[in-house]
Amino acid sequence: MPHYFAGWILTFADRYMLERYRSLTEVGLYSLAYNVSMILNLVASSINQAWGPVYYDLAGTEEGRAKLPRLTTIYAAAITACAMVYMMLARELLLLLANVKYHAAADVVPIVAAGYYFLAMYMVLSTGIFYAKRTKWVPVISAVAAALNIGLNLWLMPAFGMWAAAWNTFVAYALMALIARVISGRLVPGSFEDGPLLRLVALFLVMFAGNLAIGALPYGAIVALVLRVLLLLIGLSAFLWLDIVSLAELRSVIERVVGQRRGTRTQEEEAAVVAQSSEIESSGGDPWVGPSSQ
Repeated sequence: MPHYFAGWILTFADRYMLERYRSLTEVGLYSLAYNVSMILNLVASSINQAWGPVYYDLAGTEEGRAKLPRLTTIYAAAITACAMVYMMLARELLLLLANVKYHAAADVVPIVAAGYYFLAMYMVLSTGIFYAKRTKWVPVISAVAAALNIGLNLWLMPAFGMWAAAWNTFVAYALMALIARVISGRLVPGSFEDGPLLRLVALFLVMFAGNLAIGALPYGAIVALVLRVLLLLIGLSAFLWLDIVSLAELRSVIERVVGQRRGTRTQEEEAAVVAQSSEIESSGGDPWVGPSSQ
């Protein structure tokens, strides 16, 4: 099916292309960077699995739909906070855990992690598509992103190797999140707070740019780590002074995610999970694109 194939392309095709255009050594380094970044994907998946039942539960009533914009922002903020923390520290994590011969992959990790951030945002923003039973858009979104990814890789990978692969996947996932926002907004009008969401993405991109800038400075690992931690603290505090989300709101997300991981759903949430599963199955059962499948 088209969305299965597109999902495979976005996940694996760049490694096959790297082997063709570059070397097995570079494939190994890029695969390591991807595997290290998968930790962020697991965290985002837990948040998304908690978000799906909430969305289905609230979207069924007029009173609940009025709460969706704010709650969407809160869950997106939780994903952004997790992504910022991991992106800022993942490079040092690889340097600490991996053999010296793999350290060349460390600078690619923040780019791959940033790509996973936009994939996680896609999962949150696309929930309305599944709720509205318009899953025909899912393969369209993934196919457009996959085509862009392949085109950019053909153009840039021969010259820039794994750097091109990481940046191209970042761009493809960002495009998926953008398209999901547009389509979900049309299918479920009034379900987003665009101002806070734009501030969230802008804040993440500023932190991302700052992380890359620190990596380019001629300092040792300890100084770079201290600078990253300081920048991270500034970024996390910006959630409050940019009026994006409150501490109480973030705490509520954490409590729900922990409860979801322990299997302590309410009857309403269980019903929402069943409804989501039905929608995913009707779209072909694709776990890569489901609203709480990651």
